[in-house]
Amino acid sequence: PEDRNEFIEVYNVSNRAVDLNDAILDDGDNTDRLTAWTDSAILIENPTFLIGTTWLNPGRFAVVLDSEYCDPNPLGGQVQPYVFGDSALVLTTHNTTLGNGLATTDPVTIITVEGDTTTFGTPLNPFDSLPCDPGEGLSWERIWLNRPDTVSNWAVCRDSSGSTPGRTSSVASLLD
Repeated sequence: PEDRNEFIEVYNVSNRAVDLNDAILDDGDNTDRLTAWTDSAILIENPTFLIGTTWLNPGRFAVVLDSEYCDPNPLGGQVQPYVFGDSALVLTTHNTTLGNGLATTDPVTIITVEGDTTTFGTPLNPFDSLPCDPGEGLSWERIWLNRPDTVSNWAVCRDSSGSTPGRTSSVASLLD
């Protein structure tokens, strides 16, 4: 069930809290607006999650999930397959997909109401090689969180689970 188990991770590198309420999520094909996650069922597996707010504190992660992520009887199985980091902020969109369903070639841009922007896939340069398919069940991870969105600043997740949502990147060791 591709769209239900997609996620986008955001990290706040600034020294101030950022409100992500109504931030625009654009996958190049469709736009959505971010909103707070309110389904407390997610706390059963992840009791330290922050829900019911859209404020992302400095030095913290947010994970944007499809609103159907906690469906206990989904088509195709795979109920809540991810291992999340502690105290991640959980957000969703006003509908049941992220963008129009994220494809491996979709760039992602998030723009807050105040105009703060973060990107994945160098959407301003459609001729570079990112985004591209990292492989089945694998995610792209930013190497240096405070450096620009360039091809050389992304790597395929090295964690055995294929992703590290809401926790330190598996490729952060590339800093040395």
